[in-house]
Amino acid sequence: MKKKDNILRNEIKDLKDWKFDRRVSEVFHDMAHRSIPGYKNISNTIGYFSKKFIQPKSNVYDLGCSIGEVTESILKHVLNKNCTIISVDHSKDMIKNFKKRLYKKIQKSNSIKIFQRDILKIDIKNASIIVLNFTLQFIHPFKKTCVIDKIYQGLNQNGILILSEKIKSRNPEENKLFSSAYKNFKLSNGYSRLEIIQKERMLKNSMFLESMEQHWSRLKQSGFCDFILWFQYLNFISLIAFKR
Repeated sequence: MKKKDNILRNEIKDLKDWKFDRRVSEVFHDMAHRSIPGYKNISNTIGYFSKKFIQPKSNVYDLGCSIGEVTESILKHVLNKNCTIISVDHSKDMIKNFKKRLYKKIQKSNSIKIFQRDILKIDIKNASIIVLNFTLQFIHPFKKTCVIDKIYQGLNQNGILILSEKIKSRNPEENKLFSSAYKNFKLSNGYSRLEIIQKERMLKNSMFLESMEQHWSRLKQSGFCDFILWFQYLNFISLIAFKR
């Protein structure tokens, strides 16, 4: 049974910076689906895109895989495509829950490799698809370019990067409107104002949001020639960047 996210239900006097620890990993499914607009649809569609863009005998990387929902969706669509899915997350608790949740599917398939590691310290090679699903926003700005450069170098020709992010606008009024609508989204999903405020404070030093222009500039600088914005709800987006 999936646990409900109520870890910030009560007031916490000494708030720490946000971490993907055991408590978060245990409620992550509920948290993601109630906190990220379109999370289920994004995960499912990434699986569909993987079927369309997979190359024979190549690797698919799910970087910042959390508890494995995107990996599970990809596996469903590329099960007989003779490829390897490499799932990586820095949090040992996320990886532990990933293995527990998908134990039977992992046992039945030799297509999944799971690593608890910093994504900057892994080898990326022979990749036709790389996924960063709400991962880059938790990487310090000084390291983001290194991540995208590494991804571009590891992608095969005609490979793709699927990048999902919460973004900020250069327009203050737009930011204000989207922020208000997003709070309403979370309230409608059962979070209290206290929970919303406390999480915002915890994320202040852990989440580094950028504009769409900043993302596209970095992608072009690394070598990506084109991208498609295929999902947007308020300031939550997902795009496909192409290596030609």
